[in-house]
Amino acid sequence: MASYQATFLRRSTPGLLCGAAAENHVYWVADAAESVGGRVTVTDGVTWVHTPHKKQIEIMFPRILPDRAAQTVDRIVRLCRRRDINRLACWSLDPARPRDLGALLVARGFEWNWKPRWMWLKLDRLNTSHRKPGGLTVELAGDEDVWDIDDMPYYNRTEAEGWRVLNNATPRRAWQFVGKIDGEVVGQTKLNVTTGRLGIAGIYNVGVRKAFRQQGIAKAIIGKALDHAAGLGCIHAMLNGTGEAVYRQLGFEVIGYGQTWVSKEALRSRYP
Repeated sequence: MASYQATFLRRSTPGLLCGAAAENHVYWVADAAESVGGRVTVTDGVTWVHTPHKKQIEIMFPRILPDRAAQTVDRIVRLCRRRDINRLACWSLDPARPRDLGALLVARGFEWNWKPRWMWLKLDRLNTSHRKPGGLTVELAGDEDVWDIDDMPYYNRTEAEGWRVLNNATPRRAWQFVGKIDGEVVGQTKLNVTTGRLGIAGIYNVGVRKAFRQQGIAKAIIGKALDHAAGLGCIHAMLNGTGEAVYRQLGFEVIGYGQTWVSKEALRSRYP
């Protein structure tokens, strides 16, 4: 596999890795939204993403000077109210910038939500010596891979249609890997590659159908995706690890945390 004609993050300090995870996540959310007709907006240097079929807007890792933070948050919230949404969320690294971002958001109707757990792997340390079921194959999904499946985590037909856009993007950043047993789709994951000073491989949407879990399928699919990333020239991989035990078996370790807030109340006119 030919390597990207691009540079990637080489150093592995926690600050750089968490910053790289945030940048990769912004591209992931933005590209996925635009592939299904969503819109990416930048207001006062802050990126926010509208995904219409989810009726959702996500404010992506704002980094705002303290003396402008309240004004910027108010402006973004006012703009969000003009969209047809029922959920408004904000992602941040920890600590946030500014440090009182949480207080500013809570004052405007947000609630504290879950904390992302950033996990990191140096790709030359990937462990793929795990058991897997007989008949399992892992392959790269193509434009035609839209399945009639209702029990696959992180899968729906609307977003699957968007993969035709992502599969043919230039430059290409995203790949979907599919696990099959005797031809039946049983699991998936998605790989998102960013390049440049903070360029890394990001793993997203790891899902295995309920009847096929606890067999090593997820690890096999992730391993295939990370092999692909290494072939592109990536050095580091990051993910938001809710299933920490599985990812540790592959070689990932926790490197830092983030913070999220979510709100419906902020969309009501009585807030600034």
